[in-house]
Amino acid sequence: MKAGKLFLVMLLSCGLLVEFAILYYFLVFVSTKLPFKPPERYLLQVAKEEIPRFTYWEDDYQELKEAFQREEGFLLQKIANGEKLSFGETKLAASLIKESAELLLQTLQEVKSEEELNRLIRKRFTIYQAAGEEGEGKVLFTGYYSPICEGSLQKQGPFKYPLYLIPKDLKVANLGEFDPTLEGERIVYRIDPTREEVVPYFFVIVTFGNRIPNSECS
Repeated sequence: MKAGKLFLVMLLSCGLLVEFAILYYFLVFVSTKLPFKPPERYLLQVAKEEIPRFTYWEDDYQELKEAFQREEGFLLQKIANGEKLSFGETKLAASLIKESAELLLQTLQEVKSEEELNRLIRKRFTIYQAAGEEGEGKVLFTGYYSPICEGSLQKQGPFKYPLYLIPKDLKVANLGEFDPTLEGERIVYRIDPTREEVVPYFFVIVTFGNRIPNSECS
């Protein structure tokens, strides 16, 4: 609810006209709407009595399993480094997050009905909700992928259109030189001449690691 503050001003001076007093009364209604401040917690723990009802289709299990398998490598790396991940105000070990995902997959295989699913979810898991835009739950999830395309260094056959050359001002930093745990990780950047600062290089497509599957690119 958006609200304002109404300051009731009592004009006690006997010399003021009534008309001016009425005008001033309406002018002192001041809006208190504050600029948007990002939430301090992007994940909010949901109270037991407020957990929504979950639905389930058999197709969900296979898709969820594939998604977990893609993320498992990321979690294993975090586990090896002994890292913790933030869930609201709580820091959880990456190993616990991996175990929770495995338990969810196990639960989905066990249940025979939505009633049983919701009972086990409430029994076994802590539920978090995305705070969303202005704390109102509006969330936009995005994703990306890197397609691998056939290519050639020469114009021939289906390869008719050349890619742009690597920009002359593109620079590469080996993060392992700054932190040994990041060995093998690299970032691309450029120097902004107007600010003399390091800035990201957006929308860069380069063939680091010989990603174009062609023997000519070895």
